[in-house]
Amino acid sequence: IKVHGLCQRSKFDSTYEVLNDERGYLGYKGLRNTKVSYNPKERQWKMYLVNNPNITAYSNASMESLLMGNHMWTVFNDFDCFGAVGTTLLSFTTCAEDQFTCNNGLCINILKRCNSQPDCSDLSDEFDCKKID
Repeated sequence: IKVHGLCQRSKFDSTYEVLNDERGYLGYKGLRNTKVSYNPKERQWKMYLVNNPNITAYSNASMESLLMGNHMWTVFNDFDCFGAVGTTLLSFTTCAEDQFTCNNGLCINILKRCNSQPDCSDLSDEFDCKKID
């Protein structure tokens, strides 16, 4: 699983494997040092570095979303990208480079993005299209 939306200098991993945590919840383990898990009491996802737990990020995405698609994150202490606190839209996706990730996580051919015909079931492939003169 890839994460899009992080800057190149971010301390968070951009590639993840799926795992089940000790409580049986689905989570993600970065290929280097990031873990992502769901906290049912807080009703939010937490992303953190195992070697520096002060660098964290939180999302209020639903547990049912499994984080697939686009979700807002509040990031703390990833100074090279967000400073002490910042917000960003991150996309957890299994889409290939030649595909567009719909807001709901589904993948469509990138050539169908902004073609004036909705191809994503959530219509997100037609959002934020700009006309080039």
